[in-house]
Formats: sequence, C-alpha cells, structure tokens
Amino acid sequence: FGLRYIPKSLSVNQEIIMSDGEHLVERLIKVPKGSHIDFEKILLETKLESIKKYLKKGALIYTYLVTDFIKEIGKFVEESGFTYGYFTGEDKTGLNRFLDLEVDILIGSAPVSTGVDGIQEVCDTLIPVVLPWTSSEYQQLLGRVNRQGSKFEQVYVFIPQVNIEMDTKTWSHDKRKLNIIEYKSSLADLAVDGEIPKSLAPSKSTLIEEAKRELKEWIKRIEGGDLITYEREELKIPLNPKVLEYQVKKLGNFSQMNKTWSISNSKTNFDRIKENPKEWYTYHTLYGKARKEWDEIPYEEIAKKIKVREDWLVADLGCGENLLSKEIKNKVLAFDYIAKEGEEVISCDISNVPLDDNKVDVAVFSLSLMGSNYEEYLKESYRILKPYGNLFIAEPKKKGERILPDLKKHLTRIGFKIVDDYYSSNFLYIDCVKS
Repeated sequence: FGLRYIPKSLSVNQEIIMSDGEHLVERLIKVPKGSHIDFEKILLETKLESIKKYLKKGALIYTYLVTDFIKEIGKFVEESGFTYGYFTGEDKTGLNRFLDLEVDILIGSAPVSTGVDGIQEVCDTLIPVVLPWTSSEYQQLLGRVNRQGSKFEQVYVFIPQVNIEMDTKTWSHDKRKLNIIEYKSSLADLAVDGEIPKSLAPSKSTLIEEAKRELKEWIKRIEGGDLITYEREELKIPLNPKVLEYQVKKLGNFSQMNKTWSISNSKTNFDRIKENPKEWYTYHTLYGKARKEWDEIPYEEIAKKIKVREDWLVADLGCGENLLSKEIKNKVLAFDYIAKEGEEVISCDISNVPLDDNKVDVAVFSLSLMGSNYEEYLKESYRILKPYGNLFIAEPKKKGERILPDLKKHLTRIGFKIVDDYYSSNFLYIDCVKS
C-alpha cells in the first residue's frame, strides 16, 4: 500500500497545430534506416513556421533532440522578433535570464523537464517542437508550467504536427509519437495508479521504418495510376455521408468534438475552424442527428419566452444553424464561428461580437457556452444588452449540474440579476436581467 499527493492542476488547453508536409515526401523516404534524428530534422523547418503566430513573451519551446536543433530554433525565434535563452545539458544560462524577464522565450531540452522550478511563475505557454518518446517524460515537461505556484489560471500547449494527405488517410510521424504519449501507460502508472497499458510502443527505428513504408507504398500506387478523384463537396448540413465518415474519423464523434470545443479557448476554436470549416459542418451534422432523439429542444423553449414581445431585438450568440430565427418573428442578430450559406449569420468569436454597447433587448446562449473562456461570452452579452435586457441560457443537465454554482457566481459578478434557474428532464435553464 502506498500514498501520494496529486495537487489540483490548472486548466490545460492543448492544441494540435497542423501543417502540410507533402513537399517533404522525397526527402523523408530517403532517410537511412533507424535515423530518427534525420527524420526529425527534415520536419523541423515546417514545424517552426507553423508555430510562428503562437510565439509570445513567456513561452517555453522544448526539443527532445539538441544537436542541429537548438541553434536552428534559436535562429528562428530571433528572426521572429523575440529574444531567447537556452536551458540544455551544455548551456543552462538562459533559465535565470528567463525568470528575470530579461529574455522573451526559453528554449530547453530534456534537463528543463526535471528538477527545475520557477518557470510556472513567468510562463503559461509550452511549445514542444520535438516531442519526447514516453508519457512520463511528457508529463514531467508539462509539469514545468502546470504547477503549483503558477500565476496563471490556465496554460496553453501548442503541439506542431506535420501531416501528409494520402487519399482518404493522413500520414503523420508526429501524430504517431503523440499517440504513444497519450495512450501508453508506464509501469509506474500501472503499479501506483492501477492504469493498465492500452498498447505497447514500437521502437524508434521500427516507427520510422513503418512510416517510410507507408509513404513508399503511397507513391508507388500514385505512380501506377491508382488515383482517387472526386469533385469538391459543397459544404452543407447534413454533410455527404462519405465526407462525414472521414471527418468523424479525423475529428472524433459528437461527444469528443464537444469536449474539444469546451476545453479550448474560443479564439483557438475560431482560428482552427476558419481554416477547416468542415469541422463546424461535421459538428452540426452530428448535432442535428442527436437532436432528433430529444423530446425537448432548448431553442424552442427559449423562443416561447421571447414571443411575448415581438418588438424585442434578439442576439443569438452561438446560433449554429440559425434555427431560433425561424421560430420567432423578432429580428435576430445571429453570430457563430461559421456563417452558414443562405443564412444571415455573422462569423465571429462570440467573446467579441461586432455590436455596439446597449444594443439588444435579448441575448441567447442555447447550448453555446462552449469554450474555456465562456465567462467572456457572458461579459460580452452584458455589454451588448440594453439596461434591464433579458439573458436566456440553456445547457445540458449534466453539464449544468457541474457548472451551475460557478456560472451563477460569474453572472452575479458581471452584474446580472438571476430571475430563475431550473432543470427540465434533460436541460438547465437560467433567466437573467441586466441590472
């Protein structure tokens, strides 16, 4: 029998930064057998370009490999307009300068992940450009920023991932490594926490050889004329079944997508979905299927409360398919990540909607408080509401039972008066007035 204390963690927002690596194919298949370092060197430049917009003061960039990597990363950081310091086995001069805010970014290797404290006081962003090979190493690295004593409420982890599209599949060396980290439990996890390993990780050389074999088979098939051609699908709800099937394999099912959207910052979601609108269409196709099984539709229940005053101007924040506007005669200003074709919807992040202060009579969040920063949505609704304007919120019952105490505190702190909060069989409803 044994005991150990696991402190409460911060909120961790992990985002995969994907980039196209098709231009690297010829170089990758020529890598000598077992040379995972050469493999990673080829991927490095593309990864660095993909993280450029995520660089900021107080970021920690990690690389498992040092030789021919650390200087390349330093050069990139400098050319991007930031100062930097190193913390590696040979050069540890950058740590104190980083902690004293004398340099913007710390570039570290394996030594930065163990026995180092204080980083959490100045750093809330981790960018592992070359991932370690084991879950325990990754957790130690994450522990530098996700640590007691942090001055931040949440930390951000941006993981660059180079992908190569192979007909209906995506090849990615980085994704393979991340899968090992996420799904392979160590013997220590088994012994201490009872977590049974789900799979056995291949060796580094085996991993590289399998990856190269897939690439060679793909090239051989294309050179032989075995091509798949198709016309680009028009994006509409519901998505074409074949497109939907592929997107679900790539993005996960409805529950998994809900989780991804909920634990990420809305700006992160907005930027990602703008680059890949299929994610939004996939989500709402799955949402539409799920809704058919419900005996109660939240936006219809909220519509009943709005119908008492047809002169009210309504803001539907996170409107989805803009269905509320079809249910009421009021003028509706609709906002979501994507403006669905044929609908009068404004594409935006609902933590920052393009409306003047004191503009609308009603603000609605119907199953749309998704995002780690949902309190910012509430503040935005307060800003755009007229004095004594109404706020109507609906959330799934299970989620409501989990967040209701905090949600009520947020609403009261912002300035709302909670008129009513109640549960139906499957949903939580909250009615508020801007006081």
